[in-house]
Amino acid sequence: MATKQILTNVIKIMLIFLAAIVVLGIISVFILIPMIIKGKVVEVPNVKGKSLAESISILQGYRLNVKIDSYKASVAVPEGYVVEQNPPPGFKVKQDKSIRLVLSSGSEKVEAPDLTGKLLSDAEADLASTGFQIGTKATVHSDNYPTMNTIIAQTPLPKSISERGAKINLLLSKGAYPKMLLMPDLKGMKFNDVQERLKRSGLISQVTFNPNSIYGDGVILTQIPPAGQFIQVGQKVELQVSSSTGVISRAQRPVVIEYTVTPGGIQSKHVRIILKDSNGTRQIVDDFFPPGKTITQLDSVIGEATMIVYEDDMEHPIKTKEL
Repeated sequence: MATKQILTNVIKIMLIFLAAIVVLGIISVFILIPMIIKGKVVEVPNVKGKSLAESISILQGYRLNVKIDSYKASVAVPEGYVVEQNPPPGFKVKQDKSIRLVLSSGSEKVEAPDLTGKLLSDAEADLASTGFQIGTKATVHSDNYPTMNTIIAQTPLPKSISERGAKINLLLSKGAYPKMLLMPDLKGMKFNDVQERLKRSGLISQVTFNPNSIYGDGVILTQIPPAGQFIQVGQKVELQVSSSTGVISRAQRPVVIEYTVTPGGIQSKHVRIILKDSNGTRQIVDDFFPPGKTITQLDSVIGEATMIVYEDDMEHPIKTKEL
């Protein structure tokens, strides 16, 4: 009997032990293991715009790992700083999850276009297509680049590697160096004899007719600039001319005739420019010019004046402008 009782007790103890193991197993399977697997949930911090070292430090503070996913060019974000992150800021993840980072490789590098010899208007289109901007503009006279607003030089230099979006500084031509003349003494001369001479020299006469019975009609009384002074081609010469009628006539005034031929294509265009004023109508330009060419001419008019421009089609003006 004693032996049987002992055996019964041993079996009971073993059953209790097995039951305990089963209970612990159930607890492990349904409670402990999920807790271990699940881990603590944290909110992903924002590391965009921060350096890689700072981002690693911040993420490690949340027990999150870092994985560099790729590099991406960026004008706004410095090289080596975070441009993008995945998962995004505020997203909830388990600790020890890897946060994938995209780092900036800096601004995209591109080749600066060669703008030398081009008109500013044409260069603006080239810059826009290559991602550059116009920076500082300076102007100088140049006999090698006599057309105004032609690009003489640039920085950065052509073909050099620069950041996309960088500014290109331009040196522009403001035309050929002005020619200087020695102002002759015109006083006492007939204005009709002088007018064409001044025009051939590239000077503009601005005339005021004043009553003067001593000299009769058309004699030059005064002049500005005075004789012996150097004067620039294209400069205005002010003349007072006698008039025996006792009536002050309307004064001549200088005008600048300027027209840019329609750009596009390579074939020259036939341009005719007509000038109308109180003296009548006269043709001042009739020639062929390349597209984009700016025609500039000095002239003088009396009273109200109108410039009429024809381009290839001589029946219908392309431009009419009051001067």
